[in-house]
Amino acid sequence: IDDLKKSPNFHKVQYSDIVWGILNKRILEHTQKMNWESLAINYGNIAAFLIEEKKYDEALNFIYASAYIATSGMRNENELLPIVEDVLKKKTKYLSNGMPEIFLMYIYNSRITVPFNKIQSILNLDWNEIKGRYLNCEIILSLEKTLPFRYFEKSEAFEFFKQAVENNGTKGVFNQSDLKVKLKMNNPSPNSKTYFYASNENKLKYNRR
Repeated sequence: IDDLKKSPNFHKVQYSDIVWGILNKRILEHTQKMNWESLAINYGNIAAFLIEEKKYDEALNFIYASAYIATSGMRNENELLPIVEDVLKKKTKYLSNGMPEIFLMYIYNSRITVPFNKIQSILNLDWNEIKGRYLNCEIILSLEKTLPFRYFEKSEAFEFFKQAVENNGTKGVFNQSDLKVKLKMNNPSPNSKTYFYASNENKLKYNRR
């Protein structure tokens, strides 16, 4: 903004141009710093701004992207949301299908379900259309290449998004056991050099705060 003020054409700059400049800069910064959770929040802000501009189809893509990052398990500084452990027994909890239980999606009503429902009330899409748009979302296609890890492929991640919407985000956090369908899971490597479990031990190991 300070740089813009120095420009002789500053008086011609519209408010929306300034906002878009900030939001686009944050996309680049968060991606470069591998702050995936912050990127998801920024995508939510972009969706909200697009809704104000009545650009509902575009806004939908950013809501999808925000939800996709949430279900990937990736957080800021390449931290991976860990498999849930029983603190007392120090053993991983397993589901009836033999897969380890993990936290998968924190549902932020203001960022996912509320704006999605507002758009849905206008566009009136059926679930086949919603899924088709999700699977072909260009932002998600890009995230598939840039995220260092994701617990689920996008077709399965969509199931979390769908159930969150159907439950209106009332539960707060969705786990595998909350789903109506069984999904295959990608297994993270505890020795990965590009992402690490968000545990106190690893924070010390990698000198993270």
